[in-house]
Amino acid sequence: MSKQTAHTEQAVLSDTWQPIETAPKDRYILGCEIGMKRPYIMIWNVHDQCFSVSYGMEDERPTHWLDLPPVPR
Repeated sequence: MSKQTAHTEQAVLSDTWQPIETAPKDRYILGCEIGMKRPYIMIWNVHDQCFSVSYGMEDERPTHWLDLPPVPR
């Protein structure tokens, strides 16, 4: 198991915010910046090599991430 995978699995299990350096780049996740009042949904943008966030929030620079909760069934 890679170090990146171990960090990702630990974050999913602990439900605690993790440093952005450990964020997965293969799915949507929650992101936030220190000092912000609310999180935002983001995904890795391969072309630009950065996380893309919701429309209207292009200037955000996430410092932490958390997995999205499961969708209700």
